[in-house]
Amino acid sequence: MWARSLLVVAVLAAPAAAEFDASPPRDLEPIAQTPRIRIGHPGPKLALDKIAVAIQQDALGTTAHLTLTVTTTDIAAREAVIALEVPRGARVTGVALTIGKTERLVAVANYAERARADYERVLQWGRDPVLVEWKGEAVAGDVLDVRAFPLTPKEPGRIELTIELPDLSALSIDARARTIEITNGGQTATHRKVTRPITIDVPRQRGIEAPLTTARPHVDPTTSFYVGFAVTGPMPTVTFSGRPHWHVRPPDKGEIKREIKRHIARLSHCYERAVQYKGGADGEAVLHFLIDPQGKIASSTIDGTLEDPEILSCLQGVVAQFEFRPGDGSTLVNYPLQFRLNRT
Repeated sequence: MWARSLLVVAVLAAPAAAEFDASPPRDLEPIAQTPRIRIGHPGPKLALDKIAVAIQQDALGTTAHLTLTVTTTDIAAREAVIALEVPRGARVTGVALTIGKTERLVAVANYAERARADYERVLQWGRDPVLVEWKGEAVAGDVLDVRAFPLTPKEPGRIELTIELPDLSALSIDARARTIEITNGGQTATHRKVTRPITIDVPRQRGIEAPLTTARPHVDPTTSFYVGFAVTGPMPTVTFSGRPHWHVRPPDKGEIKREIKRHIARLSHCYERAVQYKGGADGEAVLHFLIDPQGKIASSTIDGTLEDPEILSCLQGVVAQFEFRPGDGSTLVNYPLQFRLNRT
C-alpha cells in the first residue's frame, strides 16, 4: 500500500490586496489596538468548524500554535482559501497538514522558487496540497493566504500553524467559527458560535527578562516550508473511457462515479509511480468490484490492457477503500479507466 502524498508549502509571493478589509469597524477600535490574529472565511460551502489556539511561553518568547479545522457539506471537492492576518513582527515558523484520516505531515524549510514550482505541478493533479503565502501588509500586521485542497464531507482539513509572536501583553483572536478553543497558562476555555473578537491576556513569565534570539527558519522572500511529493517528468492523466455497467440493484450512479472521482489522485499515483521508475505504456484498467449491502467493498479484480502487477495490485488496494451508503442488496460495478502520460 502506498503512502498518500501531500504537499505542504509556505512561500513568499508578490504583495496583493488582502481578501478582507484590514481596517477594523469603528465599534471594534478598542480591540483593534491589541495585536491580533485575524482569520477570514474559508470560502463558499466551507466552514471553520473549530479553531484551537494554544499560547506557549518559554525562554524563546511567546508562540501561538494555531489549528484550523475546515469542513464542507458539498459533495464535490472544495478548496479552502483563508486570509490570515498576523501581528506585525510575528513569524510563521511551522506548517502541518492532515486531510481526513491520513498521517500528519510537517513542513521543512526549502527554497521559495522550488517549493512554488512543486506546489503548482501537484495542484494540477489535485494531490492534496496546502499553500501558505505572504500577500501583503495591513494596518495591524501582515496578511497571508492559507490554501488547502481537496476538502470533502468525509475528509475535512486540519491545518496547523506555528506563529512566533513579538513581545506583547495581550492578543486578540478575530474569527467567526463554530468553536474556538483557547489554551493559555494551563487553562482551556471553549467559545461556541463565535462572531466577535476574543482577547487573551499574555502575562510575561516570571524570571524571563527578555526572549532569546534564535535563527529559526521562517517564511521570508527566499525561504518556504515544504513537504510532500515532488513531481518530476510528464504527469499522468486519468480519463473515463467507455460506458460503465451496473448489475443487481445499484446505488445511485452519480454516487458511484463521485466516489471513484474522489480517489482519482490515488488511482493516478499507482500508474505514475510504476511508470516513473520502470517506464511503461498507456493503457486501460477495468475496475470490477462488488459493493455489499453495508456499502463496503466485498471483492475486487482489475483487468484490461495494463498488465504491470505492481500497478494492478496498487489499484486494487485503492478500490478496497471505496465507501458507499448502505443499500438493499449487493452491487457489481465494472468501471473502465484510461491511463496515459502527457508527453507534450
